[in-house]
Amino acid sequence: MGRLLSIKLAKMGCKLVLWDINEEGNQETAAEIKKFGGQVTTYTVDLSKREDIYSTADKVGGRSIVLPGL
Repeated sequence: MGRLLSIKLAKMGCKLVLWDINEEGNQETAAEIKKFGGQVTTYTVDLSKREDIYSTADKVGGRSIVLPGL
């Protein structure tokens, strides 16, 4: 579901920041998005660890929509 939603949002012109513990899956999704010129940045994050979430959020900066754990 997360990959499909990310691709759909990217096709609508959204700039995406993908967070996932699965680095390989995250990179695969980013590659799909980049094929059609979508803008995407990826981070490998363990969403079960609050510290990792906050640390990555500081790197990312402000965003309008956050869809955690997709």
